[in-house]
Amino acid sequence: MVSVKTLNKVEVLCTKIRDNPKHLRGIELILSDDYYQLPLVPNKLIGDSVSHSFKLLWFNDCFPHKIQLDIIHRQSETALIQCINALEKGELSNENVAFLNSLDRPLQNEDKVVHLYARNYDVDIFNYNKIQKLQGELKTYQANIVDLTCESFWHRRIWV
Repeated sequence: MVSVKTLNKVEVLCTKIRDNPKHLRGIELILSDDYYQLPLVPNKLIGDSVSHSFKLLWFNDCFPHKIQLDIIHRQSETALIQCINALEKGELSNENVAFLNSLDRPLQNEDKVVHLYARNYDVDIFNYNKIQKLQGELKTYQANIVDLTCESFWHRRIWV
């Protein structure tokens, strides 16, 4: 996903590379995006907003060909596909809600369930709480890890 500021920077670089009156100076680009995925993340350090690149005045002139991929390969259940499409657009029907509720069931082994969190902070708290429940003595081992770019030391905690 490319923001307005990022694509404008690409345009400036293309201007310096080539002398051509067209946007992006005749350089062909292929952009791929899914606007129903996660939104752009603003970068406050460089003053980048959350505006999508397709909002640029020259975007349609520069990218006249648009292809929408609409064949779903990973799911085959019609109710699931319809529900996912409705969720993407934020337009849930009563049937979608009923379908989602039909998927609710007790989990057999809570410890083996994958937990998804939107923020690293929540992941850290979940992991910390799980680590606190581990039995055994905490031991610390030091390893010397060397790679091509730098030498660093890592500490690994292991419960035995």
